[in-house]
Amino acid sequence: MPKSQVPKKALVSRVKKAVKKSRRRLGAEKFEKELKRTIDFLAKLQSKLKATTSRPVRTRKKTTTRKATTSRPARNK
Repeated sequence: MPKSQVPKKALVSRVKKAVKKSRRRLGAEKFEKELKRTIDFLAKLQSKLKATTSRPVRTRKKTTTRKATTSRPARNK
């Protein structure tokens, strides 16, 4: 697993913790409204991610590195 990816279990526990905290902080109505907004945002994000992964990935041509040529002498000011 790449270093940048967080295990699913850790993400789920983070989300549960955030939901608990915001439920306490906000009132019931505000919490429901905020939760709906978040769910809609995540659904759109998921569909965007699926759309980008379903397209074929274009790869760049491998560029060759040039060897350094002899450097020029420093200019005197």
